[in-house]
Amino acid sequence: MPQPSPAPPVASLIPPDRFRRQPWKNGGGVTTEIAAVTDGDRLLWRVSVAEVTADQPFSLFPGLERILAVVEGAGLRLGVDGDPPVTVTPSDGAFRFRGEAPVTCALVGGPCRVFNLMFDRERLDGTLRRIAPGAAAEAPPGATSLVFATEAGLHVRAGGRTWQVPGGHALRLDGAGGFDAGAFEAGGGAPLLATLTRR
Repeated sequence: MPQPSPAPPVASLIPPDRFRRQPWKNGGGVTTEIAAVTDGDRLLWRVSVAEVTADQPFSLFPGLERILAVVEGAGLRLGVDGDPPVTVTPSDGAFRFRGEAPVTCALVGGPCRVFNLMFDRERLDGTLRRIAPGAAAEAPPGATSLVFATEAGLHVRAGGRTWQVPGGHALRLDGAGGFDAGAFEAGGGAPLLATLTRR
């Protein structure tokens, strides 16, 4: 007997007017929360875009794993837990570090916008990557994926369906077991894909 087709993922388009601006935990800047999930008073995961306008330390988030990518500006020079600084630019891959580690941050050439993924490392694992037009991407069954159109809009295909994501919007997919071939058609910019799976 043929196997039934997997159920399509549950999709939610998140427009900018549903994003929430809030101060950094240490008061040193402003972040724009795109989506977050909590369990009681415990944060499970969050995706956000931070505006980094000055050299300053990052906030501490004990127990959380953090992954960031620069989406606008020349880049950041990050020193994590006393290690030699690493320069992260828009052309680099995502940068991962532990939320409880002290991080010094210096601007490379002016203010930057930075996409952030953070998650409870005991209960979840996560990835963050830039996606190229026509690319495919894997996501384990039951995963939560969030696509952020940094500039121009794009089309996303998964589970035999297609969603249009305007520039500056995000698309959350729950239960996606992967994306279709040629899943991403972008009009420009560097869309980002965050994926979360339970341990």
